[in-house]
Amino acid sequence: MSEPVSLSDRYFATIDQIVQITLKGQIRSKEQVYQMLLQEIESGTGEIFERCLGERLEEVQEQVDNGWEPATATRRLRAMKTIQGEWERWQKENRVSSALATAVRQIVEAEPERRLVELTKAIDPNKTNPLTLEQLQQLARTLKQDSSSKDPLEQEELQLLANGIECGIKSWRKLEGDLVSWMYDRGQRSLGFGGTPEQNGPWALWAKLVDSPIPKEFFQTLAQEGSIVELAARPTGYISVSWVELAIVLQCLQRGLVQFYDQRVYNAKLGAQLSISTFLTFAVIWSQLASGFNQNPVSRPFADGSFQITMQILRTFAMQEYFPLYGGIFASFAGNYLQDAMRYLDEPLRRVEGTTEKARILTLLGYSLRAQGEYERAISFHEQALEIARNEGDRPCEIASYNHLSRLGVAQKNYPEAINYSQRALILSRQTGDLLGETNALANLGYSEVFQAQQLERLETEVYQTAINYLEQGLELSKKLGDRQSQALC
Repeated sequence: MSEPVSLSDRYFATIDQIVQITLKGQIRSKEQVYQMLLQEIESGTGEIFERCLGERLEEVQEQVDNGWEPATATRRLRAMKTIQGEWERWQKENRVSSALATAVRQIVEAEPERRLVELTKAIDPNKTNPLTLEQLQQLARTLKQDSSSKDPLEQEELQLLANGIECGIKSWRKLEGDLVSWMYDRGQRSLGFGGTPEQNGPWALWAKLVDSPIPKEFFQTLAQEGSIVELAARPTGYISVSWVELAIVLQCLQRGLVQFYDQRVYNAKLGAQLSISTFLTFAVIWSQLASGFNQNPVSRPFADGSFQITMQILRTFAMQEYFPLYGGIFASFAGNYLQDAMRYLDEPLRRVEGTTEKARILTLLGYSLRAQGEYERAISFHEQALEIARNEGDRPCEIASYNHLSRLGVAQKNYPEAINYSQRALILSRQTGDLLGETNALANLGYSEVFQAQQLERLETEVYQTAINYLEQGLELSKKLGDRQSQALC
């Protein structure tokens, strides 16, 4: 018996066949090439075909560059370009089905303890084309179909994941109509998540609307300011269907609230602050869930999945235009949310490689630590953010890191260091046109020079006049930008 042909071999053969019949003049249109690709490429295996196509393209391009049989090589290259063009068309027209097939394959083929993480990757909102609710339903149906060929235990596991998706969509449908109705209740004093336990944002209302026991208990715990960590750490209560249901519901709620705040709140600045509060609230919730699940070895897959969702939220948040590089965003946090953010987000961030997103998140947390008086930890966060921002070319974040380190120098009465950092921030901000960074740098520089002169008991008028010039420039800019913190400092 002959050995089975691999997918790579088959796709190489398909590409070679199209090239050969093109050279023979048997290809009359690009549509003919497209139909051959449609017939040969299996759903979910596009990466394999693309790799094969790339290798063949390189080979033919090399033949052309080296002058090997010029006429034939040039015709081969034209044929390959046609295949490449139709492959791009295939990708565009089969993107959804291909993405779903890939997601299903990765979930099904993963080790049982990794399946929740793979599912979390499939529903990641940071994808170029995130799945819609209809596509999620299709994912659930496909998972059920693909589980039929598995042994009974695996079949049950995949069925639970599929059921979780369907239950999540069903619960979201019950909440969808009341996504923002709680904001207009007479007892609701703010649009954020603050308030007394009886008026604690939307949680109590949402608890009444859902039927499933886990989401209901989850919302009730939040409404009563209970511990999400303790809820997740209980030895029983969560199974994969419940976790997936909660993941779908919370993702839909968060996305819906941010979209509402971004597009429909009458005050753009207020809308941005409410979106910031929403991002951080949901990130903290998922970090708490991860922390609780991590206390029980049996729940480790839930902990890994919860961590994955935490990072997805923070990645989305860090790339928003209103991401707060200069802080001042915790006013809408009630109770111990700020402390929770420090406690539960510190450790997960240690596990992420250097990225622009991480630098920005570290900047936010460093500012928050400074506000709490934890200067050494704040310095560590900003120094990490500075290094990453430099490497990633994120100039606004780099400038913000210099400015935050300057203010920490002032807080610790290390005025030479504060002046050094603020000078760097000022030079870089003026080079890049970062007005907010320049405003903060001017305020920091003038402020630091005044305190250093006082510390050294220098009385020369020139020393103070230089500082006054910086502060006056900073004051003018801060008024234009509405930067109240720098304005007050100046």
